[in-house]
Amino acid sequence: LLIQASIKKAGKGDKINNLEEIDESIIFHAGTKNNKGNIVSNGGRVLAATGFGETIEDALSKSYTIANNISWKNKYFRRDIGKDLI
Repeated sequence: LLIQASIKKAGKGDKINNLEEIDESIIFHAGTKNNKGNIVSNGGRVLAATGFGETIEDALSKSYTIANNISWKNKYFRRDIGKDLI
C-alpha cells in the first residue's frame, strides 16, 4: 500500500492522470473529487496504490508500477515503503 499525497495546499485541484488499475491491484481514493468529469486532488493523502501478488516482492512491484504511472502536478510519495520487507 503506497500512499500518494499532494505537496502542501498547493496540490488542491490538480488533475490526476493515468488512474487505470493493472491486474491484481486497487487504487483507493481519499483526497480526490470529481470536477466536471475530471478527477482532481483535494489535498492531503490523495490516493493509495495497492498491488497483490504471490510474494511480497510481486505485490510491492505492482504497487510501485501503479504509483509511478499515476501523475499530477504536486504528487509526492515515499519510494522506500516496503523495501525493508524484502
